[in-house]
Amino acid sequence: MNKSDCFLLGYTLRASGVQGEIIIEMDVDDAGRYKKLDSIFIELHGSLVPFFVKGTKLNGKSLTVKLDGIDKPDDTRDIMKCSVYLPLEKLAKLDDKTFYNHEIVGYEVIDERFGVVGIAEEILDRLMQPVIKIKSGKHEVMIPLSEGAIKKVDRAEKKLYVSSPEGLIELYLTLGNDVPDDLD
Repeated sequence: MNKSDCFLLGYTLRASGVQGEIIIEMDVDDAGRYKKLDSIFIELHGSLVPFFVKGTKLNGKSLTVKLDGIDKPDDTRDIMKCSVYLPLEKLAKLDDKTFYNHEIVGYEVIDERFGVVGIAEEILDRLMQPVIKIKSGKHEVMIPLSEGAIKKVDRAEKKLYVSSPEGLIELYLTLGNDVPDDLD
């Protein structure tokens, strides 16, 4: 399984109990969707290694997992502090106004007032308010993802239609926040 065919579910935190259960801290919006799993992939030394799941127990965004072949706490040592992945087909299908952050990278971003802004590079969601980072020529534009900002996600055409605060895009494009030439 390639990483490009998967999404990040979360990270292994620590062993739990005496039978080798592990705790996975999930990095997802709806943890309940993943409370029952048949298998997971754990990234070990740059490769995704499959593990069959014998049982799970959800507690908030933490999932306690019993893996096949891991029978005591010492067996968990090599899989701690590792990334955990699931195949992309395990993602919930979304409507045309929502998206997964990884999904829209490379999409053309079109603002309802400004028009074509540029290409989505990433979603910065560790901030107080998530923003979409867009490359517009030699400029970088950041649009906050507030309520109502996303108007439509056109997956077939790879276009993201947004509504940004009036004048925000023009402000970015006139302030001279040039992207260094070596990033072009």
